[in-house]
Amino acid sequence: MNQDNRYKELENWLSNSIDKPIKAIVPAGTDASFRSYFRVFVENKETYIAAYAPPEYEDSVKFVNIASLMEDMGIRVPKIISTNLQEGFLLIGDLGKETMLNAIKREVTKREKFYGEAIEILFDIQTNGSKHLGDLPFYSKQLLMDEMRLFVDWFCLRHLQIDPEIIEDYGFEEIFGKLSESALGQNQVFVHRDFHSRNILLSKKGEMGVLDFQDAVVGPITYDLVSLLKDCYISLPSSKIDYWIDYYCSRLMDTELLDKNHQEFKLEFDLMGVQRHLKAIGIFSRLKYRDGKDSYISDIPRTIDYVSATAKQHSFLDPLYQFIHQHVY
Repeated sequence: MNQDNRYKELENWLSNSIDKPIKAIVPAGTDASFRSYFRVFVENKETYIAAYAPPEYEDSVKFVNIASLMEDMGIRVPKIISTNLQEGFLLIGDLGKETMLNAIKREVTKREKFYGEAIEILFDIQTNGSKHLGDLPFYSKQLLMDEMRLFVDWFCLRHLQIDPEIIEDYGFEEIFGKLSESALGQNQVFVHRDFHSRNILLSKKGEMGVLDFQDAVVGPITYDLVSLLKDCYISLPSSKIDYWIDYYCSRLMDTELLDKNHQEFKLEFDLMGVQRHLKAIGIFSRLKYRDGKDSYISDIPRTIDYVSATAKQHSFLDPLYQFIHQHVY
């Protein structure tokens, strides 16, 4: 069925799901998935968000379930108003138009405030999420490894077009294994899994809300912090990253969630960043070559820089550092 027919079906479904006259339906953007979003305007300037998530590609059941868990945890997430999961239609609350990313760019003097608030949300996710760990899958070694292999398959082989025999010389599988072991050796908590400036929205009143949580898992305690502080879409000065790492570690040490000292936590944070950023580079490349979404390629240089900076500091990552400086820079 073509997109025009699918949109018409969504439009008809919305007219039956909203008990107020619909004034307008306008595109509200897409993301790195197959989902499409629309802002639905009704009377008195009230708005909703309609989402179309093709069921053959997206599991909207997970979105609905995790939204319920996070709402129970006190996290501001979209309210689920109506669903037709068989068709992939959702009607949800509107958290606001502005992302944290755009807010920082528009009001750079408020950067500290934004990060401080986002870190408090993360703290609430990890502390309040403890009671829901039984509802989540585990971030397995297989998944961690498969994510890093995206770097080889889509960035090295497809984007850079490097000969497979050359790639084998760098021993990436051994590196991926050690990074996975580090991740699995961390304290395991509720992990949002994509907690960054594009998935945090601000309302007109400045309230922060969280999106894109449907892939939540039980996983490494530093994962979401890395996503936020070593964001693929915006860079923080290294001094600020170190400040927030120490701040967050201190907060966690007052709970039962962490049994590591600051130095151990920082090491786990850095190695977790390499895992996540290798995955992201692979996904950005896949978005271009498989899905026809070219814009994410421009975020690879920043993400590669994160990997290079950390790889330079650890001897077991030296092959990765050498690869970057011989084939990427």
